[in-house]
Amino acid sequence: MKQQHTIFLSLIVLLTFLVYFQTFSFDFVNWDDDYYVINNLQVTNPTIENLLLFFTEGNTANYHPLTMLSLTFNYWIGGEKAGGYHIFNLLFHLINTALLYTWIRKVWPDYNLLPLFVAGLFALHPMHVESVAWISSRKDVLFICFYLSGLLAYQEYIVRKEQNKYLWFALLFFVLSGLSKPTSVVFPIHLLLVDYLVSRDLKFQLIVEKIPFFTVSLLIGLATVLVQTDAGAVSIEAYSVIERIQLGSYALNLYLFKFFWPSELSSFYPYPQRPFELIVSLAPLLLAAITGVFIWKWRSNRPVVFGLLFFISSIILLIQLVTVGSTIISERYTYLPYIGLSIGVYFMLHSMVLEKMKTTNAVSIGVIVLLVVFSLLSYSRVKVWENGETLWTDAIQKFPQVAGSWGGRGVYYRLEKRYTEALKDLNMAVELNPNEAMFYSNRGNIYFDLGEDDLAFRDYNNCLILDSLDENAYANRGAIYGRKGQYNSAVQDLSKALEINQNFTNAYMNRGIIYSQMNQRMLAKADFKSCLLLEPEEHGVWNALAIEHQHLGEFDSSIVALNRAVELAPTQGVYYMNLGISYRMLRDQQNANSNFDRAKQYGIDVNPGYYQPI
Repeated sequence: MKQQHTIFLSLIVLLTFLVYFQTFSFDFVNWDDDYYVINNLQVTNPTIENLLLFFTEGNTANYHPLTMLSLTFNYWIGGEKAGGYHIFNLLFHLINTALLYTWIRKVWPDYNLLPLFVAGLFALHPMHVESVAWISSRKDVLFICFYLSGLLAYQEYIVRKEQNKYLWFALLFFVLSGLSKPTSVVFPIHLLLVDYLVSRDLKFQLIVEKIPFFTVSLLIGLATVLVQTDAGAVSIEAYSVIERIQLGSYALNLYLFKFFWPSELSSFYPYPQRPFELIVSLAPLLLAAITGVFIWKWRSNRPVVFGLLFFISSIILLIQLVTVGSTIISERYTYLPYIGLSIGVYFMLHSMVLEKMKTTNAVSIGVIVLLVVFSLLSYSRVKVWENGETLWTDAIQKFPQVAGSWGGRGVYYRLEKRYTEALKDLNMAVELNPNEAMFYSNRGNIYFDLGEDDLAFRDYNNCLILDSLDENAYANRGAIYGRKGQYNSAVQDLSKALEINQNFTNAYMNRGIIYSQMNQRMLAKADFKSCLLLEPEEHGVWNALAIEHQHLGEFDSSIVALNRAVELAPTQGVYYMNLGISYRMLRDQQNANSNFDRAKQYGIDVNPGYYQPI
């Protein structure tokens, strides 16, 4: 690289690192991070079977196996320490910035400031904070890494007179990108835009070489639609065709506006309420006017057309023409599209102002000042992602009418055992949206923790009236039945929870406890084993399994289970106590006494009679 480019890229990397360095001390947030990592058994129990499931079925209502593998790798090296996940996200973001800078420089080698402008905005734009600072947005930083690598390979294919190996490299990177996030399906469109940009002759080979790319796009798209439809994330009936056009246009206008003026950012942007405000109703006309100006002014400027079509093709599937999720726009959706918009804006400025200037020094300083300003804005925005409280409090401040934000903060407060604040927030969530089953279930959990079983029971019932497939409500109501000694009802609810979710470890564990109370030892043993298949490091369940073995007279098996419990939790005196009992029953008093001694070391009061042989 020329010295100037080395300085520019180093400056961008330094500013980006300073902006995001603070995330290394951040926690997980209770918005998808629990589903992606903490409570995801395929991540926390990475068996060969679980790893293969990433490729054969959806996960977290999406199909992105490589993303899940990367999170699994994070868990393998760092467990539930969130800092490692944030380091990986930033590392990928920095790599992406370098790849983008390189690609821009290769495509437009005569425009020295263009890579600084485009890569700088990509790295430091406040709208991209969500993609980097949110652990669950790993799919964004990962798919763009492969995506830009594919664009670089395709550029080499063009420059090196269509050497096929570079086309195959581009296809390989595209496949990897698609396995990281389905948004990459637009890659073949962007290849055609590159062809247009460099004026490749429209011939049969140009079409044929894209067939494998469009085939991959089709397969990824079908897999995504099937997974999201199955998860209930897609709706085509919520709005009429005219309303969807209005909402899509409004979303696109918002994305354009926030590119230039990234203020009042939020993790959640609610849909406009009916009847739509004038700005929503007239959004298609405003968008048509903006589009008309662009076509009239820059229709013959290939870089501008390329950039704007790059932006539109990247964002078109994400502007809620088909309703996916519950937000009208999402900041993470701009991670790829803003690349094209940055390119288009630069060349618009170039045609109007820059090409008339005799020196670029003032422009360089102006771009650097812009990046510094964006760095400061992003630095402030990153702080929102420190934990669940900061995230949801910011969302509540921006849109206090959104019930989900109150509910999210209420769940965070419950996890922190701040029950008064948790109840206050969940009560607000229920007041704002009394038809959301999840709010009753989460409020019921608070009452359950506080021992207010009657109030918890009422909330779980209300939840199940609204959502008869809420496995958590069944499991928790079953636990209340168990606490009341109504064991048959408890088993019925816990079995229903397992019917809905066969990988529900807590339901297996709680039903095993109930069966144990009912003296149904074989059934209890089976449930504890099912729980351990899913979470093999739950030492308490190993101990519970050992006790069932003891009741059944299977003392050798009990010792095996207890040794595993001791291995996982060597300071739990009760496990040594139970080991001693099993050895004593096998008439191995020497090992029994040794374990009784260890139990006493850890605070267990051992009956002196246990030291006597049977």
